[in-house]
Amino acid sequence: AAQIITTLVGNPADGLRARDTPLWRPSAVAADAEGYVYIADDGSGAVRVIDPLTSMADIIAGGRLPQWQSLALRGPWGLAVDRARTVYVLDARQHRVYRLGKNLAPVPVAGNGSFGFSGDGGPAVRAQLSLPQGIALDAAGNLYIADSDNHAVRKVEAATGRITTIAGGPRATATGEGIPAREAKLHYPWGITEDPAGNILFADTHAHVVRRIEAATGLLHTVAGNGERGSGGDGGPATAASLELPTGVAFTPNGDLFIGQTGRVRKVAAATGVITTVVGSGTLRLLEGDGRAGAEVALLGRVGHLALNSSNALLFTLPDDNIVARLDLKTGLFGVVAGNPRWVGDGSLSVTTVLARPRKLALDQAGNLYIADSAHNRVLRVAPRGREVGEGSITTAAGIGIAVASGDTALAVHASISS
Repeated sequence: AAQIITTLVGNPADGLRARDTPLWRPSAVAADAEGYVYIADDGSGAVRVIDPLTSMADIIAGGRLPQWQSLALRGPWGLAVDRARTVYVLDARQHRVYRLGKNLAPVPVAGNGSFGFSGDGGPAVRAQLSLPQGIALDAAGNLYIADSDNHAVRKVEAATGRITTIAGGPRATATGEGIPAREAKLHYPWGITEDPAGNILFADTHAHVVRRIEAATGLLHTVAGNGERGSGGDGGPATAASLELPTGVAFTPNGDLFIGQTGRVRKVAAATGVITTVVGSGTLRLLEGDGRAGAEVALLGRVGHLALNSSNALLFTLPDDNIVARLDLKTGLFGVVAGNPRWVGDGSLSVTTVLARPRKLALDQAGNLYIADSAHNRVLRVAPRGREVGEGSITTAAGIGIAVASGDTALAVHASISS
């Protein structure tokens, strides 16, 4: 006899408004001159784009797109967009960089898919990369890769497609200021960008500093961080401040530098070199802080990659909170661009709720169904209606959607849990 399957809980989401679209560990964000915003949604293995006119979010890479069925996007951790609005996608877990070509089909640009360090001087598509975390393009279209597990920064020339290492590498041992970048020992470079003068900056994450490769000389200098892990030093020189695992970096046209680190977004003023915290030093939770000053908002988890959009707003990912946020650089106000840190769905029918990697199920004596919604860091309860357990409404039984262990002695729905 034919078997019939019925969906009780869960609803895959695409084509929703950005604020209603559930994101699962968004790792990177980019924007183009037309106002489109691109999001690397790691947990769903997809890249989404937000239309500036409709605010709708659609998948343009990975996911269920037929162009990607033979080549799953397993770790979209980096994005870049050139002046022609061509999108580049970094797949860290496959050690590759792709360009979205005709009909959004993936075109390999760098990496041969195997883990390792090789290929300098040859075609980038034959080279080995190791868990790269960030990519950037310069004004000439050259591609830069934070080859993180190789502790290196690599460059792919636009004209030839050849790859070279311009900083660090597995065998680099030199330390100090003003040394050749190629000889310098790096500690897991992550976010990378070009400054207005054409120099390349990157977050040297495990060294807790941000470094600059001088375009004219190839020498390496520290521009922020004293090498100590922390969040101190606001109001003083950026090089005397402590950073905690810096990840994302971005510039404004006037040269102000923004740095994403654990729990904070910080700014280094171009005119003075002074560092301040612009998001993360407050006490308001994300939903409470929407529309409030960035300095009043508390960030409990990591800050991922950063990008500047066409409206002079700073975009940044909050992977542990499953949202993409913005800071208006004119007003200093914080806002949510995409995703929802609480996955609004409480009180709705279970079939309208989006799940992320549900792992465990349990039933109690009253017929309530409990679901471990692991990637959303929460436990859901589906109340029975009639005889069908899955027909009822859904509520959060534990967790606030943040991957941090906290809240002991508090109500379960006010606590944070991790996976």
